[in-house]
Amino acid sequence: MNKDKITVAIDNEKFSTYDHLTILQACEQIGKKIPTLCYLKNHSPHTTCMVCLVKIKGSTNLHPACTTRLMTGMDIVTFDEEIRLARQTALQLLLANHLGDCEAPCQRACPVDYPIPNIFKFIKQQELKKAGLLLNYFKQHKTLYCLTCKAPCIKACRVKMLNKTLRIPAILKILHNNYQDNHIKRKSNRKIFHSAFHSTIGRMSQQELQTSYSQHIKETVSEKKELTDLNSLFNEVSICLQCQCSKPFTCKLRTLGAAYHCLPYYFPKVKDKIIIKKALFPQLYYEPGKCIHCGICIDLIKSANLSEGLTFMNNSFNITLSRVSMQQNDHLPDEVLKGLVQNCPTGAFYKKKDG
Repeated sequence: MNKDKITVAIDNEKFSTYDHLTILQACEQIGKKIPTLCYLKNHSPHTTCMVCLVKIKGSTNLHPACTTRLMTGMDIVTFDEEIRLARQTALQLLLANHLGDCEAPCQRACPVDYPIPNIFKFIKQQELKKAGLLLNYFKQHKTLYCLTCKAPCIKACRVKMLNKTLRIPAILKILHNNYQDNHIKRKSNRKIFHSAFHSTIGRMSQQELQTSYSQHIKETVSEKKELTDLNSLFNEVSICLQCQCSKPFTCKLRTLGAAYHCLPYYFPKVKDKIIIKKALFPQLYYEPGKCIHCGICIDLIKSANLSEGLTFMNNSFNITLSRVSMQQNDHLPDEVLKGLVQNCPTGAFYKKKDG
């Protein structure tokens, strides 16, 4: 059976096809980029994020490009001021329901942007050499800035409200003294990646912190020991709350937030500032506060033909992911695990070793 030819105009350019494409698929073919968060190629679209909105001349409404099929005679506009404002509003509504820091308070406070949480993560994993090398790479000079700094990182650290003190400069000094790698090629103009957009949880009350990190507090060492050598670092960093996002530079929500000049607090936050980290699988953690409920993870698990699955539970602002039809100790195949972490548009998923 012969297919009818479909001819449309996309930004005043003629486009013809015999396939029953969506506007998004047609734009992909001709190299026009339309932003998406809840769309994954070769999977069914969900139309939950509404950041792929486009205009069809003659229609009074904007249309999601991921689900709207081409029809002969369509005159499509992929970007103008009305579309930009609609996408910006959609993003800011998602951010009103987003509970997470793009970068940890200690790193934002650091005058020279040392990646403190990532350094501490390596120490927690007992990979001291990697921690030392990372510090060396970010030092812009051979000397350590902490030697003369007034330590705003300590003031910004959230553990202070839990009546604890994380001695950040002292930890970095010990690493600096033990891992001074003169073979690292430092460039004076080395670019430190910064986004123009930062989502922040903001100031948390002591009650919110205690509720969020009660289990973490129980597991940490309360006894303060003198910091003298590398072995003394393990107990000290155990109280680090690891506030940073697992995908600070690859989070699509952050990237689009910067591109569309979003204000993180344009709409009031709708959630209490309670951080929840759930072990959905033995090797995978999930933060509901960072989830935008796109459904990509549900599709990926389903397409892998596993006996396990994910589904959304509850509704409205209390919606969250839950496991179905699986044993508590079931492990995900590495390929599926990697796909979940990489294709999540935010940092809602991360591997256990990265926590």
